[in-house]
Amino acid sequence: MLCEQNFTRFNALLPVRTLTTKAHQTIRTRVLERGPYTYTVLINSHSFNPATVLDVQFKCRIYLDTQSIEVISIEGSNSAASPHLASPKACLNHKWSINYLLEKWIMLQFQLSNIKPPRPQLLHA
Repeated sequence: MLCEQNFTRFNALLPVRTLTTKAHQTIRTRVLERGPYTYTVLINSHSFNPATVLDVQFKCRIYLDTQSIEVISIEGSNSAASPHLASPKACLNHKWSINYLLEKWIMLQFQLSNIKPPRPQLLHA
């Protein structure tokens, strides 16, 4: 669910291809690999203000068929260090935490750019 929400929110930022926020930073994306149903991209922000500490770069895989985005790695964050995980549960917790960080970063970009984020969709079972 988190990866699907990140996909929806990230796509809401994409119409403004290079988005300059009120914090004087620019959001950039670069496609590294392209497949029929997936993209591997780098997502980062570049600050024009040296005092700003938002230099984080996400390497993500975008799944077009499931409309989700999953973080592969993060540069510029302590949670990016991929420890040798002892259990599957630890691995899942690590994956969830780096995808959660992407969600928080995307929401920060909405706040900085004065764009209203899309409302989360409810699942009907």
